[in-house]
Amino acid sequence: EDRAKKDREIEHKVGLERTRQKFEGEQAKREAIVTVREENLTADRTRFEEQMKFQQDRFTEEVKYLKEMVGQVLKRLPTAEIIAEVKSG
Repeated sequence: EDRAKKDREIEHKVGLERTRQKFEGEQAKREAIVTVREENLTADRTRFEEQMKFQQDRFTEEVKYLKEMVGQVLKRLPTAEIIAEVKSG
């Protein structure tokens, strides 16, 4: 009877150890997945910030170019003074 009791205790302890090892393995897997996701999110955020900076810089360049172009066009357009001189002359 004592032998059977000890065998049951050993089987129970072995079962608990298997359960613990299984849980630790699953936990390590979940932690690895979370770590990879966090790294991917960090990389995505970095890429997004770089793209936004590029877009902002590009937009600023385009606006500057358009302002310069409008300024040049306005310089070449006839003014009201020239039109008045032509009509009076």
